Amino acid sequence: MKNLVSIAALSVFAGLGCSSMVLPARIVALNVQKVDAPATVSATSPIDVILTVSRGACQTYDRIDAHRSASGIRLAAIGRDPERGCTDQAIIEPHTYRVTPPLTAGTFTITVDGGNLSVLTTTVTVQ
Repeated sequence: MKNLVSIAALSVFAGLGCSSMVLPARIVALNVQKVDAPATVSATSPIDVILTVSRGACQTYDRIDAHRSASGIRLAAIGRDPERGCTDQAIIEPHTYRVTPPLTAGTFTITVDGGNLSVLTTTVTVQ
């Protein structure tokens, strides 16, 4: 009888463990189709950069990674991909990143990692 109870309990726990197991998602650079920014700003104004992000139906958007220098910034839209079968439906959504002042007068270059697409670049004149 003890063996029967042990086998039943083990079966229940094994079944729960498998059904509630969540596989980790890969962190990925999402595709960016377009980047928009103002043509000109003052050195004391922020720059709102809008990235048009395209992701798969199972991918999730997490954040925008930024690496800034005095004369520019490099951005990447970061998300998670669960690596399981999904539809090919593309979800396109805008996400904004704010570059805070102070800014140096001159040309400020914004470079965006396009994921599987080309790198995008735009410039803003800082007055």
